[in-house]
Amino acid sequence: MSPREVQIAALWSEVLGAPPPSAEARFQDLGGDSLLALRVLVRLERAFGCHLPPSALAQAQTVRAQALVVERALAEGAPAAPPLRPSASADGAGSPRTSAGTSAAAPQRA
Repeated sequence: MSPREVQIAALWSEVLGAPPPSAEARFQDLGGDSLLALRVLVRLERAFGCHLPPSALAQAQTVRAQALVVERALAEGAPAAPPLRPSASADGAGSPRTSAGTSAAAPQRA
């Protein structure tokens, strides 16, 4: 396995609570489900500093395939999405905001 595949296998191992899988093991065959896949997605983004759409991981079901998705995202310079933080408002309610202070809600039209 490549170094990137070893890193991804270790992430899977942590999330699934199982020994590191082979490069060709399928996530669902190892007990992975959609919620665990989202955990893997978040860990991949943190580990590699790039944004990965959930659809890319749904299609990349093996360690090797996910390593290729990460490599592509890094090559394309896909930055990680900024973290969300609650906005401050008088009533304590509000839409989440990114660390840059922009609203994470759907854009409003003028």
